[in-house]
Amino acid sequence: MFSVIATNEHGSTNTSCQVNVKSEKPEVKKEGAEPFFTKGTTCFESLLILIIV
Repeated sequence: MFSVIATNEHGSTNTSCQVNVKSEKPEVKKEGAEPFFTKGTTCFESLLILIIV
């Protein structure tokens, strides 16, 4: 789920969407656990998203 909150001096708005990326990749066996966030993120002063396809 991708969510965006935009805020300025006139108020704020938000939106969200489901983003699905499909690609065929060889299966890689991993050791250990995947990373995870311990706290939710609800407010950003600035946000940079880099997507490489």
